Amino acid sequence: MAMLSESELQVRFKEHLFAYRFAEAYQLLEYEVKKNQLVRFLHQVTEEHTGLLSYTFINFVLAQESSAFWHRAAAYLAAESLVGYKLGNHVGLYHILQAIALDPEDWLLKEYALSFYDKGLLANPLAQELAEEVLRHEPFNRLALRIVGKPI
Repeated sequence: MAMLSESELQVRFKEHLFAYRFAEAYQLLEYEVKKNQLVRFLHQVTEEHTGLLSYTFINFVLAQESSAFWHRAAAYLAAESLVGYKLGNHVGLYHILQAIALDPEDWLLKEYALSFYDKGLLANPLAQELAEEVLRHEPFNRLALRIVGKPI
């Protein structure tokens, strides 16, 4: 498949996404978008439309390929696109915890999970455990220090 310009890619991806041809949209992403740019790309493509469609697409991808990367993307998109819904943050937390289960060595996933603590969603024993792991890698992380009760 020949490389597409970013604008061509967006047009073709939108055509597939908005027609619910998720397999074709996913195939475009596999060949054309670097993983570290994917969430930005999805957000950019769908910002003028409902972000919930991006989240639905990510769930399609998760059914094909369950990985920490895709769960992290789902967590971010759920938090962004479901922000107006009462359970949006719960969905985001679910996905980030799935990502941690799939890649327990990635401390950045644990740091992201801590962002749900102030929203009252992350149970204290788990928050303590995650905060301690984050502090092993980033000793001055303010949120982690606060969770474990150390002075900031």
